[in-house]
Amino acid sequence: DGVFLENGGYDSSYQLTSINRAFSIFLHMRPEEKPMSDRLWDAIRKGIEWEAGRVLPSGEISTVGNTRVYYGGEHFLGKEKGVDAKGAVMGFNYYPIITGEASYKQLADKVFAFYGKTSRDNILR
Repeated sequence: DGVFLENGGYDSSYQLTSINRAFSIFLHMRPEEKPMSDRLWDAIRKGIEWEAGRVLPSGEISTVGNTRVYYGGEHFLGKEKGVDAKGAVMGFNYYPIITGEASYKQLADKVFAFYGKTSRDNILR
């Protein structure tokens, strides 16, 4: 269904972290690995479509139902984890470069605009 499982469920923040790693693997696969690269591409495609459904009209990524990153969710070094906005922007930019589907570039811009307003350091570090 496109979900990269996290802690037994889905997580809209970790989803694009996983997809970005999958992009890296996919882009380094050799031609003789085509059956596996086809399966990986299918997972990337479904995963990016799933994630696109979590982007709110404002550009915020919904964390409702997440298993790890949500209000009151996991902490790291004493700080609550937040949405990986940089990973989202990167993933939504990579996909249209490969596929030509401009709507994902628009999603990347929308996510960047939202998180750039609320936490510019989140995107630019």
